[in-house]
Formats: sequence, structure tokens, C-alpha cells
Amino acid sequence: MSLSPTRHNGVMKKALIIKTDGSLPTIREIPSQEATYQVIKDTVASPHGDWFDCVRGESYHCYVNDTGIIDGLPLNPIASILFGKVICGDVILFGSYSPKGEYDGDEWDIPEWVVLNVRSAFLLWKTNADARAVLAE
Repeated sequence: MSLSPTRHNGVMKKALIIKTDGSLPTIREIPSQEATYQVIKDTVASPHGDWFDCVRGESYHCYVNDTGIIDGLPLNPIASILFGKVICGDVILFGSYSPKGEYDGDEWDIPEWVVLNVRSAFLLWKTNADARAVLAE
């Protein structure tokens, strides 16, 4: 897997979507800065409005449904582990640093190491969840 750095001249940027449906976290290419808002909104916005919030990590950040807990959305165990707090609903992750290593408050490509770590955590969680289901039968 290769993630090339995003340039803001209309070049695709890469984000990682972590869903609560048990599917493998997936890379989503976003065609432009203008499309970023719409993709975030479509991924995480509340059915009651366009309310979403940003949760920051050290080298990456994600957008979450602002009322996910109140609305009773399912727990997102991978995002919760990643950020150390309860997160409910689907999330979309972006890198926080430009290719020059500058933090400018913008969305950048999700770093490859974050993708690998998230997918590894997902596979561990999924394996354990499947094992618990079998044992519960």
C-alpha cells in the first residue's frame, strides 16, 4: 500500500473511514478541498443535522458525530481505542501534518503507519469478537 502526500492543487487526498458495521477500515480518496466537507458530512453527520466534531491525536485527527452517544449510535471500538475516549458512530481520519511536516490545521493524507496500525487493531478486535461469539453459543 502506498500513500502519496496530498498537495492542495486539486489533487486527491486520502482519508481512512472506520465504520461500526464490522467492515475493514477503508481508504477514501477525496477529489478536492471543496469535497472534503461533503465527505465528512456524509460519513459522520447526525440524522438530526450537520453536527460533527474533530477529535485530535498526535499526528492525525478524525471527525465524529457530535451527538453519537446521545443518538444511541453504536460504539466504534477502534476509534475509541485510538483516541482513548468513547466514540460512537462512523469516523473519518485525516493526517494532521503537511508533507513538509508542518501543522497548519488542514486535512492531509492519513499516514501509512496509521492505516497499518488501525487495520491491525481492527483485525485483533474482530478476531476476539468472533471468538467471543463462538464461545457464547
